[in-house]
Amino acid sequence: VISAPFTPGSFSSVARTPQRTSLAAARELLRTSPHWILVDGPDGPRTVLPAADLARHLDQRALDPSADSLGAVIDLIEIPAQRQDLASLHLQATLEEALERLREKDVSALFIQTTSAPMIRPVVGIVTRNNIETYYQVKG
Repeated sequence: VISAPFTPGSFSSVARTPQRTSLAAARELLRTSPHWILVDGPDGPRTVLPAADLARHLDQRALDPSADSLGAVIDLIEIPAQRQDLASLHLQATLEEALERLREKDVSALFIQTTSAPMIRPVVGIVTRNNIETYYQVKG
């Protein structure tokens, strides 16, 4: 099974956004109920954070009477969250290749990409070291 390719159920849903985003855009991201928020920096994906952490931040901000308007911009690197460093992995990779990539890049998460056209590689999900380890415990 370690050499089996990823399947859509192997990884968690993701919403992608720039590092700096408006409150309204951040709320809109959460409408699709993603598990992860992939934060893009100037050179592409920078980090990933649990969508629940963003939701908690927005809820706390809404309770603050001095909170900015919906047009305000938040920096997703600065909000309290359990961010994880990440690297890329192609959808056709195996679980063994995923583990190797995690070790090689010294990261705890991978963003899974597929090729839909030349030079177009959308992100289709996130897989963490913990996801893979849990998978092996359940299967083993």
